[in-house]
Amino acid sequence: MATSTTYIHPSVSSTISDNSAVYLTADGTSKLFAVFTSEKGEDNEIQMITSVSEFEFKYGEPNIKLYGQAGYNIINWLNAGGVVYCLRVLPEDAGYANAIVNIQTKVSKKSKTVLDIDGNEVLIDDVSVRPVISYTSVNNVSESALNLNELRKSKSQTIDGYDNHMLFAIIPKGRGKGYNDLGFRLTLLDGLDTTYEFRLYNFEVTKESSTGSVSTIQGPFIVSLDPDALSLSGESMFIESILDNYCDYFKVIFNENNYNKLGEIINPHVNPNRIDFFSGQTRILDNDEPETFYCDETGQEEDVHIYITKYDETTHTPTSERNIIDADDTTEASIIAIDNSYRTNEYQNYVNTFDRMKESYSLLRKKQNNDSNPLRTKLANKIEALDNAFNSEEQTIITTDGTDGLTQSTETVIVKTLIESDDFKEAVTALENSIASDSDTVASDYSTANTKFKALKNKLETVVEQMYELYDYCRIDGESADSLSITTKLQKIDNLIYSLDNYSIRFAALLQTLTTLQSSKDNVLIENNDAEKEEFLSTFITDATDIYDVVLANDIESKVIADNVLVNVKDNLNTIYEQYSILTDENTITADYDEAMDIAFDKIDDTINLLEKAIYYVLLEIEASRTDDIADDISDVYTELSSYVEDVLNKAGNGDYSSNSALKVISNNITLFKNNLTNALQDTYLSVLQDFDSVISLLFGTDGSIENVSPTDSTVVSLIAKGYRGLIDNRLIDKDQFQIDVILDANYDISIKNAIITLTTEMRKDFIAILDTKMQATPQAAVNFRKSSLSVSDFRVAIFTQDFIVTDSAYTGYKMQVTPTYFLSSKIPTNDINNGIHWNFVGPRRGVISGFESISFVPNPEWKEQLYKSQVNYIEQDLVSTRFGSQLTSQTTSTALSNINNVRALLKMQRDIEDMMKMYQFEYNDSQTRTEAQSELNNYLNQWITNRCCTSIAGSVYASQYDIQQRIMRVRVEMVFNSIIERIIINLVVNN
Repeated sequence: MATSTTYIHPSVSSTISDNSAVYLTADGTSKLFAVFTSEKGEDNEIQMITSVSEFEFKYGEPNIKLYGQAGYNIINWLNAGGVVYCLRVLPEDAGYANAIVNIQTKVSKKSKTVLDIDGNEVLIDDVSVRPVISYTSVNNVSESALNLNELRKSKSQTIDGYDNHMLFAIIPKGRGKGYNDLGFRLTLLDGLDTTYEFRLYNFEVTKESSTGSVSTIQGPFIVSLDPDALSLSGESMFIESILDNYCDYFKVIFNENNYNKLGEIINPHVNPNRIDFFSGQTRILDNDEPETFYCDETGQEEDVHIYITKYDETTHTPTSERNIIDADDTTEASIIAIDNSYRTNEYQNYVNTFDRMKESYSLLRKKQNNDSNPLRTKLANKIEALDNAFNSEEQTIITTDGTDGLTQSTETVIVKTLIESDDFKEAVTALENSIASDSDTVASDYSTANTKFKALKNKLETVVEQMYELYDYCRIDGESADSLSITTKLQKIDNLIYSLDNYSIRFAALLQTLTTLQSSKDNVLIENNDAEKEEFLSTFITDATDIYDVVLANDIESKVIADNVLVNVKDNLNTIYEQYSILTDENTITADYDEAMDIAFDKIDDTINLLEKAIYYVLLEIEASRTDDIADDISDVYTELSSYVEDVLNKAGNGDYSSNSALKVISNNITLFKNNLTNALQDTYLSVLQDFDSVISLLFGTDGSIENVSPTDSTVVSLIAKGYRGLIDNRLIDKDQFQIDVILDANYDISIKNAIITLTTEMRKDFIAILDTKMQATPQAAVNFRKSSLSVSDFRVAIFTQDFIVTDSAYTGYKMQVTPTYFLSSKIPTNDINNGIHWNFVGPRRGVISGFESISFVPNPEWKEQLYKSQVNYIEQDLVSTRFGSQLTSQTTSTALSNINNVRALLKMQRDIEDMMKMYQFEYNDSQTRTEAQSELNNYLNQWITNRCCTSIAGSVYASQYDIQQRIMRVRVEMVFNSIIERIIINLVVNN
């Protein structure tokens, strides 16, 4: 019979014809295919695993309560010498644990004074660097989402003016919460500075134990951030290449554009591979000198990190410090926390807007008295609430008698008036007077004023919140120039409000520094040690000068009093610095030394007091100025908002929204806004200040919708079924990539069993699937399950019943209820290795099992007969052993292919002959080629006689003239399988 061709492309295919009415030893290791959930592991991609240790390393330990029986089948199969194709499945919403190296920078253009080659003062850029680690809990569902939405997507400035540069993301090999205990450490490696031109780092993989201790589990790897970095032997040292090739845990997603951009910011005149972004440590070259470059601004060689180097404000010479924010800086950490809150708040605003738009749409569809719409009532209530928030004496009038309208009064100036007339202004004046009169009540006056300021700020925030809410209910009208203008202005107000918190934190830190200086000064006076006093004066000059610079830099209009105070501060600092210079001059005599020390310390208390006054006053003036700006903006946006709301009210009252087409437009507007909601969510990320010498933890790994659910949950079941249908990794359908021998059931849901059947009998057809009847208490229940749920009749599928109680002594200590595949997973690969796949694995010689505590039922002879007739294989038990008692396939017709061993041998032949004949593709279709193929085929087939699988087997290779024209060569193999003894009849004859 001619074989029909499925494809016209060059291929090898075969069919099986069973002509037996009652009709080689395995080469290599038997391969199981298993789909499962687990603690960790590369997900949604088939991986070949060859040992238990490899499985435990990549996927974690099995746990029947969390992940079901499949993991134990895999462990047993591997322990028995088999190989497993593993497919760990996770839903689309599962996420990678992640850590994104983000170097934030802020550039003050031409703001730093340095000396050029002639000793003249010149201005250069002053760059501040803030190394942080950023995390995403949203864009971590795939590598592409991390790359496109986190690393590649431009991030807005932080609220304190830093630009983000997402350099690279570290992620595990797979998704899931099981990786949240991993981390890494990235430390500068300066020992090879003279060997390579690029900077090198040690990269270590760390793991946190359940007790909180952290240990290095791999590395260090020597890596560079330079994509072009090569070792002396010509191998890449780029971090992405090193980790991808050698690290067992992590992958890297690197942004080369941000790497180059960051280099241009820190020093545009040198290759970024010479810069240390994390600590600003300069390479020391062979001449024991730091690495330099020619600087156009100064006309001489300068340190490559000049733009992030701190310079002495008086001498304009470089110090040993860099403008790199310290990881322990609590002030900066607080600012970053506010920045995180700001982005989260932005997203929440979008959520609120979306919900209110939907509510407006719902209200529009409801009709009340006189055909009026309840949206008008809702808006009236919101306007009244806003009016109350403004604290106006005049009332906003909403007419609901058919002539909708918003009657404006003096709302646009109310908030402004509130600031000018409130006792907050009086409190500011009181503080100003106490500073001007050198009063000791400065701190208490500030406290009073600040309390009133916070009340005012809360009032303004309430007003803004009410405006947002009113605006949201009107946005069903879609995007317009007016609505976009309102959006922009409201966002600007939000920025101003957040910036107030920013100032408050920074100035509170300045006050804390002054408190620390005062305490240190008192301590060194008690110790009365000259060396310690000198050291304190050095610290005081640096810290006090920094505070002075910060306060002076805030150029607000009403800062006259503070400026006068700062003049005195500057005089004091100059005096202290002059005396310090005397103290540190080795030629200074003792008398002059003592006098200089006394003069310097006499100025400290006054300087601290003056700085404290200046801080209090400037901070409150900044708050007043910013609040003033907020009030102006509120008044401005309210004018537009009033008009916008009035227009929407009129449309609602006039019935403009009543038609189906109008409602459809509104519905579309809401849908379009939902896209904004998605984008806002993607822009949320968490940043933390980081010391890269310390361990950096990975966060936000999640199992998505299957997190903390049982193995029988519908979501888990659906995922595993998809895995067996080839819908998760479609390479499963490729017979050449994955030469599967067996699929084992694992007490799966019926939908998974059906997926296995489809894969085995329709999609692949080259291996056998062994199913169980789940947990059935009686033989009758097993037979019923076979008839009602597993009605399959195919020689590639076999069904086994019964279940057992076993103890998981190796991993969890649990007592587990398992199906027969638990034992078959050990039995099959052992038998394949020792005897060959053509030998059956049942009966008293090869089918004995042990190691269980109980069995669900043992069928008697009558039930054995019923199970056998239903093609359900069973375990039998006697005084000698417990063993598998039958090996039928599920096909209902009795043939040679009713025996599992024959089917496995036949499928093995099919695969081997297909592989053999592939070698003849694109050879000449003539007698010589066919003779060679025939000879190779004959040699192969003879093995199946030698190993007792077949009593006869013969093959032929041929091609008709038509076949030759169609580029076809045919192979036909016929065989007779050796019979299996199933029943033994003993006849005992007693003769006299």
